[in-house]
Amino acid sequence: MKRFLLTILFLALGCLMGSDALLAQTAQSQPLSPDSFGKVLIVYFSQTGNTEKLANIIKSQVNGDVLRLETAKELPAQPQELIDTIRAILQNPNAKLEVKTAVPDLQAYDVIFFGGPVWAGRPSLPLMDMAEKIDFQGKKVIIFGTYGRDPRQAYSVLEKALKNAKVIEGGKIFDKNILQAEEPGQIVGQWLAGL
Repeated sequence: MKRFLLTILFLALGCLMGSDALLAQTAQSQPLSPDSFGKVLIVYFSQTGNTEKLANIIKSQVNGDVLRLETAKELPAQPQELIDTIRAILQNPNAKLEVKTAVPDLQAYDVIFFGGPVWAGRPSLPLMDMAEKIDFQGKKVIIFGTYGRDPRQAYSVLEKALKNAKVIEGGKIFDKNILQAEEPGQIVGQWLAGL
């Protein structure tokens, strides 16, 4: 009889512990409240669509406004031509690739997500061009982006380029392969919830 009661007690405790774990897991996977970040602007550059997809996932989770950066010089759409063009541009250590997108007015925003792809271990040149043009005026900035091979110091280089920004810890440059994952929104949502 004692053994039976102990078994029931352990089963009851296991169920309680399991339900607590389930409740905790459910709480962690809840979508973010659009108010979590306040008024959000997502500024990004994307040439192949990877960073654009990431920016749109962020937008869907934080209900932000989006500003896509466009280059003054048109870049090739074909992947190999694009790679060859970027390699040629990056041969010059002082290379620039200007954006024609107007500098955004940040007054109305609480948080700015700022991101783009990594090119040869560095932030993409159009993103760096916009970073040079913007005075973030003490705004909270979250760095994001995508890479295909090696992000190296891209995050820290971009962080240093953001004038007067309060860069929030936990920004992330994602391997582009997460965008092909079954649930990229869930992966991005977990990242956002951890900020």
